[in-house]
Amino acid sequence: MNCKELPMKFEEISEEEVSRMKVRSGRNSRLVRCTPGNVILPYRFLDLAKTVYNFEFRSDDIVVATFPKSGTVWTAELLWAMTHLDQLHTLDTDHISLRNFFIDRDMLFAPNKDDQSPLVKKFMEKFPEGRMEDGVVLQLAKAETGRRIIKTHLQFQFFNESLLNKSKVVYVARNPKDTCVSYYFFMGQRPGMVMEGGFPSMAEDFMAGKGNFSPYWGHIQQAWELRNHPNLHFMFYEDMKENIIEELQKLSDFLGLDLTFEQLKKVAEATSFDNMRRRDQNQPLVKGTFFRKGTIGDWKNMATPELDAQMDSWIAENTKNLGITFKYA
Repeated sequence: MNCKELPMKFEEISEEEVSRMKVRSGRNSRLVRCTPGNVILPYRFLDLAKTVYNFEFRSDDIVVATFPKSGTVWTAELLWAMTHLDQLHTLDTDHISLRNFFIDRDMLFAPNKDDQSPLVKKFMEKFPEGRMEDGVVLQLAKAETGRRIIKTHLQFQFFNESLLNKSKVVYVARNPKDTCVSYYFFMGQRPGMVMEGGFPSMAEDFMAGKGNFSPYWGHIQQAWELRNHPNLHFMFYEDMKENIIEELQKLSDFLGLDLTFEQLKKVAEATSFDNMRRRDQNQPLVKGTFFRKGTIGDWKNMATPELDAQMDSWIAENTKNLGITFKYA
């Protein structure tokens, strides 16, 4: 396809504004803001934005799109298991990063040829003279000839029309309260992170639309408004936790897989929270604990009554015209 120009603009966020963020990187805190949408992204995205926008999706691709900490990894594992029933035994042997293409990784982690992760090793084997600066995952995904499971936290505007015109997109939304809690604990264990003011300050930043891939409501809205698109399947994390077999059946129908009840049970068991956490302990996805609780309602263990009321008001204001309803317990 012809290389298309970006339909968006970027500006670097000032050091002063970044310094006021309660949760930020202490190593490389440069961020950019994209318009339209006022989306906040790592500065390195500027080097990859045109490549990402011109990434060509295929008719057999399955794309998992979410706001961070909304069930991204779980959903990708479910989809991989559903499309690789004869390979479920490899879940315990192959590293999780090799089963899908998390294209955001290229802007979240600086290129490093000394990186000993399975993903970088695979890249170096496939492209011994390759430029990591051009995107490790993006290049591996482009070179893949089989069916691809692709993950992203980017909003749809950052991709060309082939995303929804060709691929099947599974969007997962998680209630904002538990998303905020999960994001807080995840960011707190990342090396070099600055965390000021504890959870209440993090929650205030979250509601203010500060931090990578924010704002939350803009992310939800762009998918919610497309929920009736024939190539988009909108799911709620809470429904997945409540009745995974029912949600897997909906996914099977959406993807045209025609899986049996027994096959869906095998998928659910193979990708259960306990099994995924066990595998992560043996072959970590990131430094620290990626799978913490995965529950619904952990917000009540973190928020004061005052903060809860503030969050409720924020949710009410942003959902009154959207028409979306979340489960919190």
